[in-house]
Amino acid sequence: MALMETLNLFWEKVGINQAMFAEAGLELVPVNYFNSGFTQASLFDCVKESRAFLKYYEPTPNDFAIGHSAGGLIVRYFEEVLGVKFAKTILVECPNGGTNRLIEQVTGLNRDWPYVKDMRRGSKFMKLLPPENAIGKGYIEFKGKASRGKPARLMSALGYGFTEIPGATQMVFPDIGHVELVIEAEPVKSAIALLKA
Repeated sequence: MALMETLNLFWEKVGINQAMFAEAGLELVPVNYFNSGFTQASLFDCVKESRAFLKYYEPTPNDFAIGHSAGGLIVRYFEEVLGVKFAKTILVECPNGGTNRLIEQVTGLNRDWPYVKDMRRGSKFMKLLPPENAIGKGYIEFKGKASRGKPARLMSALGYGFTEIPGATQMVFPDIGHVELVIEAEPVKSAIALLKA
């Protein structure tokens, strides 16, 4: 089973990915959070909601985890703070080093929302997840490098240096932006292949 942390923003699109995973013999379980809305929830709230959701699925060390963007930070919290073990973990353009106000401004993230504040470098949440804590975890990082078009593509370009974990296996998809990394066929197929390897 592959557990995917994803924002409600992508909820309808995840159905496409579920079919691709099912064809490969894997069950993709989207983990729902942000139930109280983007404007109210902190990343600590998201962790709490994810924990409640996962009680129904009881992840085992044979399961996989895929975390996109802020969802990647939640996956890391599960592994590094709560001690949950996954067979393999893919972090999809996760701001491991923390974001900053420039990225918030250019990408249109509302800097007053609690979860956006939690993603900032030096926040209480980010202090629990220093990059050095991730070394040796065997994380796989997916990155886009698209620099034109939508604000989400700019996030891929501007945020590139904020995502790296030393020693992690990295896969770069040069023409795919931040949002599309969990939707388009190429990265999804790559994720399936890595999980099944």
